[in-house]
Amino acid sequence: MHILLTGGTGFIGQALSAELVNLGYRLTILTRQSLANSESIHYCHSLTEFSSLDGFDAVINLAGEPIFDKAWTATQKQRLIDSRIHITDQLVQLFLQSKQPPKVFLSGSATGIYGDLTHVKIGTELSACGKGFAAQLCQQWEQAALQA
Repeated sequence: MHILLTGGTGFIGQALSAELVNLGYRLTILTRQSLANSESIHYCHSLTEFSSLDGFDAVINLAGEPIFDKAWTATQKQRLIDSRIHITDQLVQLFLQSKQPPKVFLSGSATGIYGDLTHVKIGTELSACGKGFAAQLCQQWEQAALQA
């Protein structure tokens, strides 16, 4: 099985990619880093390297500028939005251009979609969406992914 993984060098992506390789999957990882390819992992730097997603069995979308390592200035908020929504929009276009698109598309967002959960015992997918920047960002990201 061949998987395209965006954000594969991030916090969650590192652990996920290691596990997927251990399970015998081949990965193509979208990353900003310069890393050497291996037998199991090919690295790419832009989705413009692809004209479609033909050849991939699944896409896992975890890409995005790290959210907690910088102050949320207006400029940084825009980087956070662009790094998630732009890549997701590109993936949607690649799905649409594919003759045999991957059968699986997993796109992460974050628990931030629920906003402040301090007054809730258990938050689930049925919980109301929160307010504020993180919740709005997650909602936009999920709406973009639903287009696939």
